[in-house]
Amino acid sequence: MRKHLKTSILSVFIMLIMIGTCTTQALSADVSEITADRTSIVIYMYTRIGEDEYPDTNITQEQFISHIEEITTGDYEVMSVPDALKAMKAKKTLPKKAIAITFDGGYKSVYEHAIPILERHNMPYTIFIPTDHIDSKNPQYMSWSELRKVSKSNLSTIGIMPASYTRLYAENEAEIKRQVNKARTRFREELKHEAQYFAYPFGEYNKAYQDIIAKSGFTATFGQQSSVAFEISDIETLPRFAMTESFGNVGRFRLLSNALPLPVHGFKPDDRILTHALGHISFTVDDKFNSEELENLSCFLSGHGKVELSVNEHNHVDIIINPPGINERMRLNCTLPVTTKGSLEDKKWRWFGELFILPYKEYQPKDNRQDN
Repeated sequence: MRKHLKTSILSVFIMLIMIGTCTTQALSADVSEITADRTSIVIYMYTRIGEDEYPDTNITQEQFISHIEEITTGDYEVMSVPDALKAMKAKKTLPKKAIAITFDGGYKSVYEHAIPILERHNMPYTIFIPTDHIDSKNPQYMSWSELRKVSKSNLSTIGIMPASYTRLYAENEAEIKRQVNKARTRFREELKHEAQYFAYPFGEYNKAYQDIIAKSGFTATFGQQSSVAFEISDIETLPRFAMTESFGNVGRFRLLSNALPLPVHGFKPDDRILTHALGHISFTVDDKFNSEELENLSCFLSGHGKVELSVNEHNHVDIIINPPGINERMRLNCTLPVTTKGSLEDKKWRWFGELFILPYKEYQPKDNRQDN
């Protein structure tokens, strides 16, 4: 991602924090607990640890250690991905601060700087690997030998990405299947069991790509849209909160850990890979919320900040984006404050997010193009 992308997303986050530090009167939506709250879990996604030359995908060692200290001194419950999914499927009540820790890319820095700490603190974790990275024998990635060692831990879960850590939404069906099957084969050859979990590189997928993965027999697949997972989450695109240097301070970690689900349905546009500028978004919020509560709903779009929205009596939300969004990667984050007892910094938020991709360069002036 280029500098202006980080700046635009940072402005969204700052707005959220400003809302979080407003008066108790402004946080008037006293939203009672719903079923989704009891089965919810916040899933964090890390990529590199302590590789300061890659700030867009890295989190510093100091930041990661601060997250572990927050967990060990707070009332968190770190769950493995398999255990969390099993509990959600059974609609079992999860701990109040249930979280899961995942890593994408198979980077050596995770092996060196994160896994030893997690093992020492008995915290489960999941790693998603693109097998071509591992086969490359490049020293910045884990080796198969190291992954075999990791796989022996009862705290670890290892899943796959496509063989190449690359965008596949623009590829044909044959190439997507080739990449996925190659990754599954190499995983099976080296680790001697089947990969059960899949993560989309950069969190990017279209409907065709998603349909192929859905038919591939994975237990669950993961994206990078910022939302809270709960019992009726789409098991084919489970949400995760990405942690990077710009958004990796312990305050943000704590903010996200307090997030609760904002159940929605009927989201438009249907496909997250766009064919034209993003001008309109709509969805319907669960009918467990009333119109008075939804007066406090706020939505933010990267590059636009807070966007105007309207909510009708049937909880249908319409967002008109003016001017239309033309950035390559656009994150929508919608939050609803929950009044709770305690200090303002401990307020909870219902959180729903989506990630849009506009890959067609003809819609994008040069100064608005953004990289991952």
